[in-house]
Amino acid sequence: MNEEAQDAAAWLESGWSGLDAPSALSEEEQERAAEEDHKINRAIHRVFTTGTGPIVLEWLRTRTIEQPAFNPKITNAAEQGFTREGQNSIYREFVRRIRVAEDGPPTAQRKGKGK
Repeated sequence: MNEEAQDAAAWLESGWSGLDAPSALSEEEQERAAEEDHKINRAIHRVFTTGTGPIVLEWLRTRTIEQPAFNPKITNAAEQGFTREGQNSIYREFVRRIRVAEDGPPTAQRKGKGK
């Protein structure tokens, strides 16, 4: 994979945070922000992997990812497509955060600590 493809793959894997501008935070502030982000990841993980959460996550998937994002037969097809992709991205962000929560906080991954 060339460098441009690797950059694109890393950007896609980063989810919504990949849209943020490079941080001017100190390393300590970045670690604190990463820990806060991981708290959200763990909360999303708990919500969607326990109790009735998997049922809700599956329902979201069938209402978003499994539905067409674009219908050329409607008048405002482009706007509808953008809206549908926005809905899809919410589901994808939940799934990404669940996966990240299972891997442990980013600082622990860098230090080889796991969860």
